[in-house]
Amino acid sequence: MKTITIKEKQYSVPTTWIDVRLNQFLKMKEIEDNIDEMEFYDHTLSILSVLTGCPFEDLETMTPEDLGNLSTTLVEILSSPTYEVKDIGINLNGELFIFDTSPNKMVLGQFIDLELFSQDGNVWENAHKIAAVFWRFPKKIYNKNKDENSSPLSIFDKARLKAGKKINFSKFLPEDYNAANTELNAEYFKDNLPMPYIYTAVVFFCALRNQYNKFMVRSLKVKEKKEKKKIQTNGQPIKRNGTGTQQ
Repeated sequence: MKTITIKEKQYSVPTTWIDVRLNQFLKMKEIEDNIDEMEFYDHTLSILSVLTGCPFEDLETMTPEDLGNLSTTLVEILSSPTYEVKDIGINLNGELFIFDTSPNKMVLGQFIDLELFSQDGNVWENAHKIAAVFWRFPKKIYNKNKDENSSPLSIFDKARLKAGKKINFSKFLPEDYNAANTELNAEYFKDNLPMPYIYTAVVFFCALRNQYNKFMVRSLKVKEKKEKKKIQTNGQPIKRNGTGTQQ
């Protein structure tokens, strides 16, 4: 992240996707959806206004050279794909969130909420809610010498978080699913969680949904075969002719 001064005010300029938030992404998406109805100049300034927070009218006062330099910086971001993060945890403004990578331990409430958030294809509009299903507060500290040591965050860990110091994320597990926390965290994520962390949750959700759909299709096929066999036999052994085929 770098800064630029426009009309004696400083504005932050994203330099990578890690500097972009979902609320900005959704506004850019809306602008892109209406690109055919906009002049090129208006389109460019609208995108710049979203990413920097600088009013559209103030951007119009920039010199062509300064505007060109700013546009070049931001084009580099927009032309690169949003990436997934490998981190299993994030220190977000002094709060620790751990990613739930155990779909086999998901509870019914998670599946119900994910299904609700993805209705009508509104995955990106509800991406902050999907992210809140997977990025959750820590609950336990993993002890390699024991199975699991249930322990809240220590005062020492909280102090390190507030100081922005490095945390050993592998010690922590996400808390049990809590729909109320999901709702609260979702709104916080929309304005604060970097896009790569949002994107990671959405990709994980899509992969999980595809696997679930494949499982359901296989299950329905097995059930269908059993029903057909039941109808064919009608409770009686299948008669076969001399060649071994069914009569």
